[in-house]
Amino acid sequence: MNLKLRFALLFTLLVAIILSFSMAAIYYLYYNYRQEDFYRRLEQQAQQTFELHFDTRISDSVMYALSVQSGRQLYQEQDFIIDSSRKVAYQFPDTATFMADDQFLATTKEQGVQQFKYGNMEGIAKYFPHRNAFAISLAQDSVGLKKVTNLRDILTLVCIGGVILTALLSFVYVRQITKPLVRLSEQINNISESNLTQRVPISRNNDELTLIARNFNDMLNRLEKAFTVQKSFVHHASHELRTPLASMLAQTELALRQDRDTEGYKRVLESLKEDQQGLIDLTNSLLSLSQYEKIAAAGEWPKVRVDEILYETVEAARKMFADININIGFSEVPDDEDLLCVRANDALLKSAFFNLIKNAYRYSNDRKVAIAIRANADQVIITVENNGKQIPEDERSRLFIPFFRGQNAMGQKGFGLGLSIVNRIIHLHVGTVHYEAEGTDLNRFVVEFIK
Repeated sequence: MNLKLRFALLFTLLVAIILSFSMAAIYYLYYNYRQEDFYRRLEQQAQQTFELHFDTRISDSVMYALSVQSGRQLYQEQDFIIDSSRKVAYQFPDTATFMADDQFLATTKEQGVQQFKYGNMEGIAKYFPHRNAFAISLAQDSVGLKKVTNLRDILTLVCIGGVILTALLSFVYVRQITKPLVRLSEQINNISESNLTQRVPISRNNDELTLIARNFNDMLNRLEKAFTVQKSFVHHASHELRTPLASMLAQTELALRQDRDTEGYKRVLESLKEDQQGLIDLTNSLLSLSQYEKIAAAGEWPKVRVDEILYETVEAARKMFADININIGFSEVPDDEDLLCVRANDALLKSAFFNLIKNAYRYSNDRKVAIAIRANADQVIITVENNGKQIPEDERSRLFIPFFRGQNAMGQKGFGLGLSIVNRIIHLHVGTVHYEAEGTDLNRFVVEFIK
């Protein structure tokens, strides 16, 4: 069942329920009104019969004539007067068959007025204490019951007609309001991985469909960017892998074709070892980029001290780079140590900080790296600075793209993956990293963790 049919049926069902309850309420209220009105007329008839019998002492025929003349006679009316001795003092007509037993009279005396039904007739019995007598009137409300029946038939027809009309109109209405959705679906269906540049047209109306189209276009922008990055990544990865493999193959073939002494073969093996180590480093970097999302999905991370991770990373960098000069400190000392805590994977953060330190060390003029820590209730900020050749402004937007290497990296070994790894790790920790350049030779990377 499609959405249009489901919505139309649900809307029709809702209207049918409302109409049914409304019609039932009207019928119930009118039926009660008819009954109360008829009992009121019966009570008036009983009161009039009692007054005419006891107060005027006129004959039964005269009482009947007065009743007809006053217009109070009801259809198949029967009237009774029962005196204090519990005998029928007055009965009209003579063929009336209703018999009031002692229990009935006792209940009427206790309640004052009693409504009852006798076959297809309705009646009322009223007790008059000053005479210790009872007046009973019965009749059929043929006109009222016929009106109730007519009203029931009319309400039933109106309810059925209303439901049918609602069903027809709801199908037309749903078809009209879903036209934009159908058009949007057709436009979306025309978009595939081969034409991700195509976008869904957005109307000027600020409605829900416009919001859906805008969000869909935003999703396409993200997908297009992801596909572009993926294609670029695959292209550069294949190129970077092909280069050391081709170099290793060329050196091996040359060594096999030419006879060399021991020192010559050692030099070839050393060159092959260097290429192999570079290939291992590249493979490890590529594997790291593909595995970080899986690490992030492993579960909730514990709270760790950012400063402690930085100190451990600095010690590791000093062991690896003997001539490195690292200065680490607080630009603002926090009052509470807990302000330095963030939820993180310490191994990932060490990898990110180590790549930033290594990057600052390799591209500095004096092998000096300055690290500053600042923390408050909302964020933890780490800056890594060095003095060296700055990155041109037109290259900064591509700084964190895998395999991208700027002009300042010329002559340096590397694959252009370090900053990509840093960016991905920091984003996994709901943080940001960006580059700033000040003066003529100051380079600064700023890492910010939002709490």
